[in-house]
Amino acid sequence: MMFTKKTNTCMGCRASLGAKQGNLCAHCIPKEAEIYLEKLEVLREAEERYGKLWSKAQRIHGTMHSKIMCTGDGCACQFYRRKKAQADIRLASEALRKFGQ
Repeated sequence: MMFTKKTNTCMGCRASLGAKQGNLCAHCIPKEAEIYLEKLEVLREAEERYGKLWSKAQRIHGTMHSKIMCTGDGCACQFYRRKKAQADIRLASEALRKFGQ
């Protein structure tokens, strides 16, 4: 759409931010540590979920060191849940990286 613009949003309350403003609004800056810890907890949970799914897939396929070849069609090792957990880890890592900017 030609008439919309993508703007940055606050990581705490999702309020629109200006172009030169950081990743938090003035209201959320005092709560920066809490917001960071929340994002860190999301990352930790996603990593834990992926680790459990990965170890389950390794047990099902009987391999610890070789690549798991999974088609995803009704597979008992939950291929799509592992892919979703990987995507969640990537998004949570990107959110944490924004705090350094």
